[in-house]
Amino acid sequence: MNPAKLAIRIHEWRNDIALFFEDITGLTPTDDQERFLLDMQDLSKDRSIISAGRGTGKTLCLAVVALWYVFVLPKIVRQPIKVVVLGGSFEQSKNLYNYIKEWSYKHDYIKRELAKEPTMTETLFIDGSWVKALTASEKQVRSPRADLLIIDEAVEAGEMLIEAALQIINASKYPRIILSSTPHEFSSLFVKIWDKPSEFGYTTYNWQAKNCHWIKQDTIDKAKKLLSAGMFQIEFEGIPYAFTGSVFHLEALKLCLFKTIQKVDEAETIMGVDWGFYPAPTCCIVVQRVKDRIKVLHIDSYLKEKFEDVLDSLEQTAKTFQVKVIYVDSIPPGEGIRLKDRGLPVYRIAFKGEKPLLISNLQALVEQKRIEIPEDFFALISQMRAYRFDTKKEDDFVDALMLACRGVSTSVSTSEDLTELIYIGRRNMRFKNPFKKDELDPKLCSRCQKNPKWAHDMCMDCWEKFLDEQG
Repeated sequence: MNPAKLAIRIHEWRNDIALFFEDITGLTPTDDQERFLLDMQDLSKDRSIISAGRGTGKTLCLAVVALWYVFVLPKIVRQPIKVVVLGGSFEQSKNLYNYIKEWSYKHDYIKRELAKEPTMTETLFIDGSWVKALTASEKQVRSPRADLLIIDEAVEAGEMLIEAALQIINASKYPRIILSSTPHEFSSLFVKIWDKPSEFGYTTYNWQAKNCHWIKQDTIDKAKKLLSAGMFQIEFEGIPYAFTGSVFHLEALKLCLFKTIQKVDEAETIMGVDWGFYPAPTCCIVVQRVKDRIKVLHIDSYLKEKFEDVLDSLEQTAKTFQVKVIYVDSIPPGEGIRLKDRGLPVYRIAFKGEKPLLISNLQALVEQKRIEIPEDFFALISQMRAYRFDTKKEDDFVDALMLACRGVSTSVSTSEDLTELIYIGRRNMRFKNPFKKDELDPKLCSRCQKNPKWAHDMCMDCWEKFLDEQG
């Protein structure tokens, strides 16, 4: 693009960020994105908050706005413009920043205006404008001064970091802050702002999966069937949901109770074990998975028995029901290891990290009447009736059932249509990467070999390998 044409295009981009979006990305913005971009042209709208479902294009769109700020706006206002990008983690802020780096190399008219080669965290332009990706730490966010502050995945950034970062734009002539996230933590500052935007001075935007042409309707329909109402509302509709009160509605639970349960010979059986310490019992539950339904076949508990006797009983139960998988809490580690040493198919699960997803999974099974429970399993039913999101005692049978039902949602299909569902699970399971730094699996991609700390930071290919490792 020659200088004359570029000058004309700059003025067109100033009044049409959606056009800039198309020229930079080669894509067409959704209606949700276009409304947001239109508002971004009005510099008086200085505080914006986007509550969105997973995979709705938040990061890409915010990267376009950041690039527009440092490439287009300086030529209009005749001064350098500075942008700071933050994420819930440094990896998340780099994800947004890397789009900008990629486009700076891709488009010659941008590349010509770079002052130097972009680094891993900063792109500097000849006119003094820059965009920086900062680590998610209070020390980092207290140093720079900028005109635009973008906090992506703001829920994960946390209240203290957001509050510390607000001073970044205080001295700007054109100050603006954009918060963006999936609202998966109801008590977060992000959700507080979303619920009372006028009190905090924010303009709100809601992006839903159903408005994104790249998310198949079949994927959304499956998610609505397989996820609990609360989890679907958060992850696909981008609307906060308060996980409070009783987990299982009594009327729905009643419809899941049966006088007799017929075992299906060819269907696989799974055992869940929740380890207990006196006065809490160790609980065991065996279920059968028939397509996308669960049949509860057996429950048992151990309170004062010797540990070896408990292991003997669990082994006998596993052999009697020919269980394919035994999911146990990874804490304490010794119990699960000793059970596995008996030649049983034991998989240790970081229950505390996975608990929100496990609750949602079992809640969905009950809500959708996809679980059958014998009506004489009184101990289990009693705990389910009383189970709340903040329950911390008399929950052993329910926790064992959650483990036994683990993964039922992804057992329906392994097609690419469920990629988004797998992604949701990956983002919400805050458990450690199973591959140690000194024992990295050679099949991991180079990016994931450099960032082996958290499982949720893996790419999709390595995440699937992680799932294989976990059974």
